Amino acid sequence: SNFAVKLEFDEKQSWSKPEKQTNILLKHEQGHFDITEIHARLLQKGMKAYKFKEGNVAKEVQAIYQKVTDAQNIMQTTYDAETNFSRNPDEQKRWLEKIKKQLEELKPYAEYNKKAPL
Repeated sequence: SNFAVKLEFDEKQSWSKPEKQTNILLKHEQGHFDITEIHARLLQKGMKAYKFKEGNVAKEVQAIYQKVTDAQNIMQTTYDAETNFSRNPDEQKRWLEKIKKQLEELKPYAEYNKKAPL
């Protein structure tokens, strides 16, 4: 079997009021996108590690997906809470460094949009 992980940015669903667009806010929002990228890579990692077995493959794959999705939701919420939606500059800086580090650690899984065998 083959699988593909796909992450897309929909410009029509992403907007802000021009008067509210500060460099700090834009970096904060980029952090949200990068957190999603981290979890796309984690999904790729989980799927690559999955060993196909006869039986309930769909349920097992769904469990991998759900685990990653739950972790992403928690991380997104924690990011906003700890940075106070970008208003806490020290926490914002710490989070952006944390995100950058995780992206680097997961770099081997960045090619997730290519089909890979299960």
